[in-house]
Amino acid sequence: MNSLLRDVFVKGPSNGRRKPRVLVFAFDFLSHYTRCMLLASWCKDEVEFIFGHSKRYEAWLKTQGWPTFAYDDTDAEVILEYSTRMDFRWMSDVELERVFTLQVAIIKEYKPDVVLGDASMTLNMAAEYCGVPCVKLVNGYMSKYYAPGRPLPTVHPAYALLSKLPGGVQRWLTHVGEQIVLRWTHAPFKRVRKKYGLRERASFLDELEGETTLICDLPSLFPQHNLPPSVHVLGPLFYRETQSDESVDDFVANDRLNILVSLGSTGDVDQFRWLCDDAFSDCRVIMTGRNHSALRAPHIRSRRFVNHNLLLPQVDCLICHGGNGSIYQALWHGVPVLACPNFFEQEYNMERVCSLHLGDVLDPKQAASHIALRVKMWCEKKNNEDLRRIRKEIQDSLDRFERG
Repeated sequence: MNSLLRDVFVKGPSNGRRKPRVLVFAFDFLSHYTRCMLLASWCKDEVEFIFGHSKRYEAWLKTQGWPTFAYDDTDAEVILEYSTRMDFRWMSDVELERVFTLQVAIIKEYKPDVVLGDASMTLNMAAEYCGVPCVKLVNGYMSKYYAPGRPLPTVHPAYALLSKLPGGVQRWLTHVGEQIVLRWTHAPFKRVRKKYGLRERASFLDELEGETTLICDLPSLFPQHNLPPSVHVLGPLFYRETQSDESVDDFVANDRLNILVSLGSTGDVDQFRWLCDDAFSDCRVIMTGRNHSALRAPHIRSRRFVNHNLLLPQVDCLICHGGNGSIYQALWHGVPVLACPNFFEQEYNMERVCSLHLGDVLDPKQAASHIALRVKMWCEKKNNEDLRRIRKEIQDSLDRFERG
């Protein structure tokens, strides 16, 4: 077991248990569950992990062999819908207090030694109220210590105006505006904290941190600065299973460019309808994820789930929404990442991918013929110097961590 994780989770079992107990509160999308599971798999010999589940993922979680408990978090689909508009009004006092009091009840029932949260925004408050250490998984771009700064998302109402200003002015106004928004979105948290006698926090980003915070990103991709002792760069956490009972040989075509399209669990298929155009008829397009069968054309193959780690060595590029896990899976195989971001966090991801020349953002409003030219250009860059470098960095990070 990695020494950092031992320091974080092995606090000494309570209530006569043989192992310390950790309750996991993950945001209700598959990518968040899987990275918590990867973390837990590294510690399972010494730590007992119990995963909270929604109705949607109850059966799937149980097939993974982890103990579970029922947990009615804020509907992730509702949060996603609001996020596509950069609208944070779902974080009302009523909803935050509902989830907070539910978490408190669960913590009191299960009496964990530690709680682990992945995008669980009220868990800090519940853990503090119950006197239990809280560990948080955080993406690098949502850290208070993120060095490059977050760009203004294209969905923001001010984007059209600010994008016309000089770079320095644009970055300054974006930073000032972000600070105002972070304080505004934190207001309902402050009211719940005051009602329950909890410590004051200054910003919404404080709620994303825990007593210990683990940043699950590669430092060169999402650089941090001035980290306090409570914050650690864990490195990328992404699904790496390479075993599968199903054959993927029928998905690829040796005489064509092979393009893997991942809609994931948050995919908006309407952003990818240009893939049906004849401009892609000389390619093999492999669709996976949610609504995978919604696009139909002779050159498209689809399946709800395929082990991407088996397919990626055989494809020339990945097209996705820009999710953290999909990006690392592709880069681990030297595959360029092209994306149509669906909400602002995916834009943060792709801003760094583009900055390091590892991929590009596609505009679904452009003509399919134009998009096809860009996609095919990137297909030719598979395993180029930039991609080989980041591939090695990811593998070195994984090796260092697993050596402990």
